[in-house]
Amino acid sequence: MMSLLGRFALFCLLLCVAAPAWAGEQLVFALVHKGADFTAGRTELLAVDAASGKRHRLFDDQGLSLRLPQHLYVFHFPVAGGNRIFARGVERLRAAPGAIHELAVDGSNGFRKVCEAVGDEPPGEILVNGSGSRVGYLNRLGHRQLLFIHDVATGRLLSQVDLTHRFLDCYAASSGWLNDEAKLYFSLATGDEHVTSDESYQRAGSYLLEEEGGRWSRLAPVPASAGELPPERERLLGTLAGEMVYELMLPATGGKGGRFKVVRMRPDGGKVTAIGFSQGVDLYSGIEVCYKLSPSGRYLAAARLPISASARSWDIWLKDLKTGSERRLVTMPVQGLQGPFPGLVGWIDR
Repeated sequence: MMSLLGRFALFCLLLCVAAPAWAGEQLVFALVHKGADFTAGRTELLAVDAASGKRHRLFDDQGLSLRLPQHLYVFHFPVAGGNRIFARGVERLRAAPGAIHELAVDGSNGFRKVCEAVGDEPPGEILVNGSGSRVGYLNRLGHRQLLFIHDVATGRLLSQVDLTHRFLDCYAASSGWLNDEAKLYFSLATGDEHVTSDESYQRAGSYLLEEEGGRWSRLAPVPASAGELPPERERLLGTLAGEMVYELMLPATGGKGGRFKVVRMRPDGGKVTAIGFSQGVDLYSGIEVCYKLSPSGRYLAAARLPISASARSWDIWLKDLKTGSERRLVTMPVQGLQGPFPGLVGWIDR
């Protein structure tokens, strides 16, 4: 028989194991200040606590030997994974393409070079797995579209995957690692109608790529709900309790413009459950909405770039997926095309 003290100790252990690992989630966002011409003069990273709304600065490249290059108005913001933040950085006396750097999140403005960027161009979007142990990016090399994956601890190139014949003329509307960190996902999209081949249009959809072995598979498309036409486009946002979370663009009906909604569905298809993020989908105004799902699965954040001459403020909306509540987490004044230009980075736990 276990003693009373032993039973109490076991209870405490089970309580600790059952407690959520991400109890103090903070959303990180960037503020890009306009410099000369169409380049950034300064980039700040700030964190806002999801529960209290309190903000603090994590990183600022002003006055550093490292700058976080941004070409206005095409942004490639830093990314977060495993309580770590990564970005393309360029030494101020060197030219692009620069390198992938890990940025300190303690306000010290420290940084560490992870690896030189491989490819013929500056890398665009950076991907990071949930533990922050591997980073990836898409780039072109000799007219080929490649995915490069590096080990964060050593900077070693772990793999490069040729995606040229997978993507064709499509682009990655979203990409990242699944929670199991064994597979990556890509949602492919095309440009406007009649601008590419029929084969490229047929490639639009969501795919999984096994990091080991490079096996490529297509996910079941999201079916239309009752009374709706099939979605024109789906964009995979991440995973939540074994389900995939998508943003859907629904075609116009009855003279009304296209609509958006966020749903969840098992990877093999089946029942589609609406998440109902009304404030998030309403942010769409011709510019793609950016979503960031918190590692715990508790929160979904949404924001868009204020790339409009009439923009006067910028908002981050937060959906609590446990309670269903929606609230404005951040309101940031901006000056139209003069900026500053905010963008979502991801989540950390502090």
